[in-house]
Amino acid sequence: MNQPILGAPTDVRVVTAVGVLAHLAMASSFLGTILLAVVAEYLYIRSRSPFWYNTARTFSVISTIFFGVGAAFGTLVEFGLVTLWSNFISLIGEAIVLPFYLELFAFFN
Repeated sequence: MNQPILGAPTDVRVVTAVGVLAHLAMASSFLGTILLAVVAEYLYIRSRSPFWYNTARTFSVISTIFFGVGAAFGTLVEFGLVTLWSNFISLIGEAIVLPFYLELFAFFN
């Protein structure tokens, strides 16, 4: 394997980038489907149309799936960052340690 100047093999960088981007996509999709579910529920309350009720339920189920998959990716990314990029985490951990701890404890308690 080629060792680049910064020290980590290219394969490790690619795996880390894919994991982080997948977690980011799942988190963004989760927040988007929650917003769509809230809007659909509001429209159901205003119109009492069964279409909006079913749409709100569908988006809530989809957001639950996004949450579960995103939580799994987030856990893998967190442990990957801690084990593979420990020097980087120690540098940024001094500044933003609280979000990392909150994310770890949110899924293990």
